[in-house]
Amino acid sequence: MKDLKSQMNYNTWEDFASFFPSDFSIEHQEQNTILQCWNWPYSDYLAFIDQAFPFIKEKNPARLIIFCSHPYCFTHGRGLQRDSTDQLVEFDLGAASKLPYPFFEIKRGGGLTYHYPGQIIIYPLFEVTRYKTSLQKVMIRMLQATQKSLEQMSDLRNLSYKNKLLGLWLDNQYKIASIGMNLEHFVTSHGLALNFFDDQEFFKTIKMMNPCGINGEVYQSFERLVSQKLSLASRQDFLEKFLNNLKFS
Repeated sequence: MKDLKSQMNYNTWEDFASFFPSDFSIEHQEQNTILQCWNWPYSDYLAFIDQAFPFIKEKNPARLIIFCSHPYCFTHGRGLQRDSTDQLVEFDLGAASKLPYPFFEIKRGGGLTYHYPGQIIIYPLFEVTRYKTSLQKVMIRMLQATQKSLEQMSDLRNLSYKNKLLGLWLDNQYKIASIGMNLEHFVTSHGLALNFFDDQEFFKTIKMMNPCGINGEVYQSFERLVSQKLSLASRQDFLEKFLNNLKFS
């Protein structure tokens, strides 16, 4: 099937539908195309990225902003952030076969991280030179938009992305969003994962590990921190606020 996909000619993002879950949606806005793919198998996402890169270089489409989640899995990037004085714990790749969920090695910064269905994952996919920006600026703008959107939805006021370790933190104690991206031929991939809904069984699992090289105890969900039950309408509210707050320039 993937061989057939690789031979296809893509002219619009809709032509990639075979990579997406059946209930995906695409909305074309003035400057961005918005794709929603909930519970998207991670292997299908990687296959999509592989085909999307040449499409972007050839067709030069509008920015694609993907909102999605993935089934339970772990991913591992090129290595941990080393510009910190904190003691980071490197994941032993030899132990990958012992993880309780599928494991993927990918092209992005960072070490071991995780995905679960209750996250909101945001992948911006575009050529940075077209928009006169850089990967670092894209990452900061995404963290800023996430922080502002969550503050608009709650009473949380001590959120910050200016911790020594990349991500979105509450009181420099709890981490609720991680970010790791890649730039290949000036095209972005991967992105930000926000722990939106709670999943205490899964959080018990990661407490036995060191995602991003730090103690699993620091990871929390937005739902747990605000002490209220969130709904799919809450998720949609966040998406709309995020898009309003996102300024790449």
